[in-house]
Amino acid sequence: MSATNNERPVSVKLQTTIHQDGYKETFTFTETGTLVEMNGTAYLRYTEHQAGFETPVTFKVRPDGEVSLKRSGESATHLRFMANQTIPTRYTTVQGSMLLDVQTTTLSANVADSFDSGIVEIAYSLLTGETVLGDYTLRLEFNVN
Repeated sequence: MSATNNERPVSVKLQTTIHQDGYKETFTFTETGTLVEMNGTAYLRYTEHQAGFETPVTFKVRPDGEVSLKRSGESATHLRFMANQTIPTRYTTVQGSMLLDVQTTTLSANVADSFDSGIVEIAYSLLTGETVLGDYTLRLEFNVN
């Protein structure tokens, strides 16, 4: 998508907590990015900086409550979240790709009517077959600068 006249700079804060194999790990990112509103859908883009790597990230928040997360780079993920639903996805790495299920247990997506701020909170599990690979919570906050 090319730049549009409604593209605005935003501050982004993302906190992700992972529960996996009895361990808990929390990551927090504070980045700058852009926000575009098209037909009631918010598109939030930024680049995550971690351990010398840059990962382009796009969140899409639709008016019907569906949220998607797309991460590009050496690993590519496109996760779709809908409350109390399980949605299949493909996780791609340099070693190959695998099919996963994204099981969303809770989802709250609140974007201001003016599209100048928002908070998205998601709790979900990643599964392969019946095996839970990990349980995740995600909190995304953004504000137009």
